[in-house]
Amino acid sequence: MKELQAALAAAVAGEVRFDPGARAAYASDASNYRQVPIGVVLPRSAADMAAALAACRAHGAPVLARGGGTSLCGQSVNVAAVCD
Repeated sequence: MKELQAALAAAVAGEVRFDPGARAAYASDASNYRQVPIGVVLPRSAADMAAALAACRAHGAPVLARGGGTSLCGQSVNVAAVCD
């Protein structure tokens, strides 16, 4: 996980958060489901998103694109790198 965090931080101009607080904040949506993500990426541009996807692919990490987190069926939570 540390290697993925370092790769994302080097590749993305936006924020990369792997701290327990950020992971906990993204572990739920409007449903009853709870899944703690690997980490959270807050890209600033389409290029950031492409770089985050490439870094996750290189490390074999799943990716979850999250919108407003208002899912009622758990679609916006998973054990993955959450891109918000």
